[in-house]
Amino acid sequence: MRLPNSNFALEVSFDSNLEKADKLLKIIYDQIDFIQKNTPATQDIDSIKKTMIKLNRENINKDSFWLDTLVDNAVHKEKIIDLTTYENAVNNISPEDICSYAKKIFIAHDVVEVVMKPLVKQ
Repeated sequence: MRLPNSNFALEVSFDSNLEKADKLLKIIYDQIDFIQKNTPATQDIDSIKKTMIKLNRENINKDSFWLDTLVDNAVHKEKIIDLTTYENAVNNISPEDICSYAKKIFIAHDVVEVVMKPLVKQ
């Protein structure tokens, strides 16, 4: 079986008035630029880590979590990790790690930007 090559994908979506779409897109691109140049606040990263751990603890009880985990293990040879290992990995992420990673993933600009507009009835 031949599988496609893995790529990184980031999807950002929001609901807004059409008039505000350009302004919100600029904010998103400015934040991407900011995180590449500046280390995020420790309290922001800590809040995100708490949320990730909480969601993982909830998801671990769902069949879909285990189906995805088993498929990733079987198809992609990804190691199945226990809860403690996951939490240690998440807790060891530093604000500097985020900044460094952002510099790596946002250097290529293969961007697809979609703004959905409502159909205007005539």
